[in-house]
Amino acid sequence: FFFGLSCDPGQGMPCCSRQSDAYHRKEAIAKSLAPVGGVNAAHQLLREYYLLAGTNARVGINNMKFLVVDDFSTVRRIVKNMLASLGCHNVQQADDGRTALPMLKKGNFDFVIVDGNMAGMQGIDLVKHIRADEELKHLPILMITDVGKREQIIKGRQAGVNGFIEKPFTAAVLKEKLGKIYESLKR
Repeated sequence: FFFGLSCDPGQGMPCCSRQSDAYHRKEAIAKSLAPVGGVNAAHQLLREYYLLAGTNARVGINNMKFLVVDDFSTVRRIVKNMLASLGCHNVQQADDGRTALPMLKKGNFDFVIVDGNMAGMQGIDLVKHIRADEELKHLPILMITDVGKREQIIKGRQAGVNGFIEKPFTAAVLKEKLGKIYESLKR
């Protein structure tokens, strides 16, 4: 293991038995690199290292820092609990895009899960802000959509969303979607 790097060639979602230790080492290196290009740039450098480390090398999603953005606290709590069931315990929440943006700028997040249909700043608008920001544009984004909202998916793809998940969904579906996004980033 190296910063949560697992060289297990097995199938399924990667994991790390040293979650906390690996996360703290990753954070320490990111902070030491921060004066060079900012903490978010340091996190991006570490992600690129993970992706270039080899075809069988994977970073455990349980070492990633997630931001869940939804205007309904119940949905945020459900997603947070699903992530916890997958071994992802470093999860923060925002109730809309306006709250999420400052958190993203100072929070060193690795992954954003955003509802497409929110009061205030819509999910699509948050995605556009993320993609327009040099320090944030690298973040993978999973958008939660309502069933049958093809227009939302089309707009999301155009804005730069990496993947979509339709409500209602299970932890198994969330795991699959996160895995697909993660694998697509390696290409």
